[in-house]
Amino acid sequence: MRARSSYLKPVIMVVLIAAACGGGGQDALDPMGGLDASFRCGNGTVDAAEDCDEEDLGGATCESLGFASGTLGCDLLTCRFDTSGCDSTQTLTNHDGQCESNLGCTSTDGTGTSGNPQSIVECFNNARLGLPFFVNQVSYIIRTPAPDSLDIEVYSWTGLGQPGTLQDTIPVGPGDTTLGPHTIFLANPVQIDEPTFCVGVAGSDPEDGFRIAFSQTATSSGTAWTKTTNCGSGGFQDVVTKLNQPGVTTGSWCITTVIDKSPPQ
Repeated sequence: MRARSSYLKPVIMVVLIAAACGGGGQDALDPMGGLDASFRCGNGTVDAAEDCDEEDLGGATCESLGFASGTLGCDLLTCRFDTSGCDSTQTLTNHDGQCESNLGCTSTDGTGTSGNPQSIVECFNNARLGLPFFVNQVSYIIRTPAPDSLDIEVYSWTGLGQPGTLQDTIPVGPGDTTLGPHTIFLANPVQIDEPTFCVGVAGSDPEDGFRIAFSQTATSSGTAWTKTTNCGSGGFQDVVTKLNQPGVTTGSWCITTVIDKSPPQ
């Protein structure tokens, strides 16, 4: 009997050890690496191969991930960032909200028009959303007189100097050429591949004048431009040096654009 007992004892120990190692079953394994999940996801500390862990986001925010705003979360099952609470859109504006001026020009030919065809352009810097992004909404305010027709224009821009190449032209419907504020939702958002760009409105009839709301108290000199052929300016002029506007030292057009990180659906 003693001999049989000593023979079976090692076998019983092996079975017990195997049961202890496998007692947790598949639930104890991390499917990503085969390690016990308690040593990684769910311990409250960001470890290797994790984006986050419970409340520990490693200092990341929606903004640092390229979104406009929102609250970043953490998926408790995968320890990957949950960006469902992040907003992929960003509203860009260079004026201070006080649109107190009607900036335009008086034509040099004596007709009394505001010098169309002309382009009124505001330039923006996308400091948050990743590239590429899409311009999907433009807002502006028309002051007297109202034009017969308008186009939305999108230009490239280096961030310094006047606007660059005209990238897209979007006609505006008759209902959005009346006096007052207007918001245009672009049916085909314009893709932008650089962090800086310009958006504006332009008239198409040389005998049709218009004026756009302008803020003289803004501090964004060098980002607002106008091109008024009938006022003697064939190229873009910074509004700081705009002719026939005594007292204007700096300012910007009251033009607002909304950009989106996601492509149009």
